[in-house]
Amino acid sequence: MERSSEGVPGPDYGLSEECGTEASMVPSAEGSFWLPEAGVRTLRGPAQVEYFVERSRFLGYARRACTEDEVQNFLAELRRRHWDATHIPYAYVLGGRVPAKKADDDGEPQGTSGRPMLELLEQLGLVCAAVAVPRYFGGKKLGAGGLVRAYRHAAQLALEAAGYVRLVPCRRLVLTVDYGRYGAVESLLRETACSFAADFTVRVQLTVDVPEADVPHTLASLRELFGGGEGIRVCPEPVVGEIPEGK
Repeated sequence: MERSSEGVPGPDYGLSEECGTEASMVPSAEGSFWLPEAGVRTLRGPAQVEYFVERSRFLGYARRACTEDEVQNFLAELRRRHWDATHIPYAYVLGGRVPAKKADDDGEPQGTSGRPMLELLEQLGLVCAAVAVPRYFGGKKLGAGGLVRAYRHAAQLALEAAGYVRLVPCRRLVLTVDYGRYGAVESLLRETACSFAADFTVRVQLTVDVPEADVPHTLASLRELFGGGEGIRVCPEPVVGEIPEGK
């Protein structure tokens, strides 16, 4: 019987050999791999925006970052690119069962930049997310309230540009399919799979990640199409899939 990520018995799918799925897990702040609960929200991709207030230029950057190393690499790149910026405050929420989080004002008045950005990440329910806003001073002071509004808005624009996805625990299936059966199998899997890859040789090999909640029904439908279980491999380790919001 399979063991789940919590060490308790999991569903018995007739598991196959190792499939090299560890790379599809999410790194955590503790240095291990983390399997998020269904519905955890993070960023779809990196983004950059530009925003002006009273001649001050605010550049909002957002990207996915699950570990401290990823955050530091992100900040180091921004500091190289914007070495002449007046300030580069930032905030982040990492991955893990108890996500580490931090805000830094980088010389701006305390609580006017990093903290509003961290509060925004928390309000949006994001994990594995970092946001930073280099500022180029335009000659006019904005005051504490103006700084809070400007930094928060620049961060919000960057996060919206990055977009959001939900992380869900998945099971990886590896299927070997005849060309005559491929269309029916593809149609079935496209409805539920978080990811779908096909390798066309003498036969078609499909690698798909299916949300755990959909695996029993999906396997039953596949076995009906295949006339049994031959050509269907279920990888033993869970992986993390992404579902765009609105899907």
